[in-house]
Amino acid sequence: MDEVEERLTEVMTASLESVVDVEHQVLPPARVVREWRLPEGDLSALAKWGLPPVALGVLDFQVESEPVLVPNVAGPVESRLITPEDRLYRVGRLGSDDSSAFVGAVDNDGRIMAIHDKPLTAQDMHPDLREHYRDLYRPSVYLINSSMAHLVEISWRWLATLDIFSSLEFAARASLEDADEYLGSVDEYYARMASYQRLVLEHIERIDDQVRADDPESYWGQTVTDPGC
Repeated sequence: MDEVEERLTEVMTASLESVVDVEHQVLPPARVVREWRLPEGDLSALAKWGLPPVALGVLDFQVESEPVLVPNVAGPVESRLITPEDRLYRVGRLGSDDSSAFVGAVDNDGRIMAIHDKPLTAQDMHPDLREHYRDLYRPSVYLINSSMAHLVEISWRWLATLDIFSSLEFAARASLEDADEYLGSVDEYYARMASYQRLVLEHIERIDDQVRADDPESYWGQTVTDPGC
């Protein structure tokens, strides 16, 4: 295990208290903790640790006491995760534009889901590309974490790993004397980064065994392997 792997392992296994950065801590309104119908452990984790903004594209805790998100159970993929009767408490969005999925916690359940208005299919693509994407189906609902407590823990640990990844990229660029040397090291750099990302994903799967990082729809799989997305 090299030095970077040791640092990543440390932030993924250390006490959560040692990882949380209060300068980036966003706490929900007190009313959320009092009135949302979520498992006690989820509410306790959210009230104690909050979330860093990096957890989602936009944090936006609803203040209403009743859940406001309604899932579109468009087909069998979605129905394996949720029912048309389920409702979710809004936590935020995966981006700032209107097409970004909402993120919510399932009422009386606690699972964290991304909610789109509808599935993404070939019909949503440019007409010239529809044949190429004829089998495209990105569901309107997909799992992010199996509980709010897991979202809280993984988000804080991910913030700490981002600092490590950022320092690696800076160090790699700063140590190179010219563009030719940089270009010659690209393959090696990305191979190392891929191995570090796999290590982080293994820890995420350990924390939340419902996360499947190799699933094309895995939020954490996409986030860790493409932090800029």
